[in-house]
Amino acid sequence: MFKIYSALVAFFRSLAEPAPAPDPMASFTPREWADLPVHHPWLDRG
Repeated sequence: MFKIYSALVAFFRSLAEPAPAPDPMASFTPREWADLPVHHPWLDRG
């Protein structure tokens, strides 16, 4: 009985959590992806 109760409590707590923010890169166009630098600027330091 306690396992069922714990599962229900965890489920209802998960419903109250805010949804994660949408990924801004998910809506990138191919042109926007092409405009991104190939390497991270910190890696280009010599």
